[in-house]
Amino acid sequence: MLAIYGLRGIRHIALKVKDIKRSKDFYQKILGMEVVWEPDQKNVYLSSGCDNLALHELPQGVDSAPAQQQLDHFGFVVQSIERVKELE
Repeated sequence: MLAIYGLRGIRHIALKVKDIKRSKDFYQKILGMEVVWEPDQKNVYLSSGCDNLALHELPQGVDSAPAQQQLDHFGFVVQSIERVKELE
């Protein structure tokens, strides 16, 4: 069914986190993911080799209650940018 729309799967999931260092440590040390890009101190991109995760730190003073993290967005792999424009 996804092929009809030009979708090939999920590229990544992005989470908003309260503590970027603690979250990065969890995904690296507990789940074995590796950092593939860390553009700044508030954003980190990790991969298991086939699954990708983006972590974005919440601004100071922003409460993510009741959870310690929030879904920011899903990133999909698509057939082509032209196919995405066709579906708009």
